[in-house]
Amino acid sequence: MIYFLVICLKAIKLLRERVGVFAAVIFVFGLLSFLGQSAQDNYRKRTDSNDLKTCTFVSENSLEEHVVSFVEIELEANIISKRHLRVKYGNIAQNNYNIPISASPYTSGFISGTDWIPVAINVYSINNNKEFKYSVNAIIEWKLMGLTLYNQQKKYDGIIDLS
Repeated sequence: MIYFLVICLKAIKLLRERVGVFAAVIFVFGLLSFLGQSAQDNYRKRTDSNDLKTCTFVSENSLEEHVVSFVEIELEANIISKRHLRVKYGNIAQNNYNIPISASPYTSGFISGTDWIPVAINVYSINNNKEFKYSVNAIIEWKLMGLTLYNQQKKYDGIIDLS
């Protein structure tokens, strides 16, 4: 840690000498932004949840005879990152009825500068139990140097084919 601080101080000195004071100040603010809290810490403080943001619809223990399966869908994709929803569901063997147990949203790829906070997740059976309809409401916090610049509301709706 001390070695890192020494390197940072030398980098600031070099920037100030070669590029100017303004560039050195911007570099210092950038370094300080990395000392801020992560998106997972912010989410935990807001909802008192564990690391994985899972929405549970039915207790797995409440289903007597079932086979558990997973289906994963891509909610959104751009050049550098993707947002996914993983749905865990059970199949009751007696009547071949699919029931959603839980849903877990997550992000993959380069996500620096944004926090994706799912607010509400709904998943339910449709079309004679061969499909699930899902709805995910989320907030995307756009950040620069640890400061929230903009909160964007996002809604993802769609159908998951189970066949």
